Amino acid sequence: MLCRLNYRVATSNDAGEAIRLVHDNPAQFELLITDLTMPEINGLEVARKLDAIRPELPVMLVTGNGDALDADSLPEAGICKLLQKPVSLSALAGAVQSALGNPRM
Repeated sequence: MLCRLNYRVATSNDAGEAIRLVHDNPAQFELLITDLTMPEINGLEVARKLDAIRPELPVMLVTGNGDALDADSLPEAGICKLLQKPVSLSALAGAVQSALGNPRM
């Protein structure tokens, strides 16, 4: 979906690899989108680890189970946006633009 919106995308199915990608090339990334539920560590922990590496990097969390989250604790973990699955293309576009500080849509 992000490629359809003309964004350059780097993907990883492994949370540790994603953290290493940002750690090794912090200036290469403008936004990170992570799922809440992953095999090794969850998206909140990914956001916390990335906040320690690059605190200004916006992190969006995608989940199908947002009711289980305390919305007030998300900014403390470095989360700037929460998206509920399923995510429409227009909702994703708006959230990404907002996270990047570009309210053009």
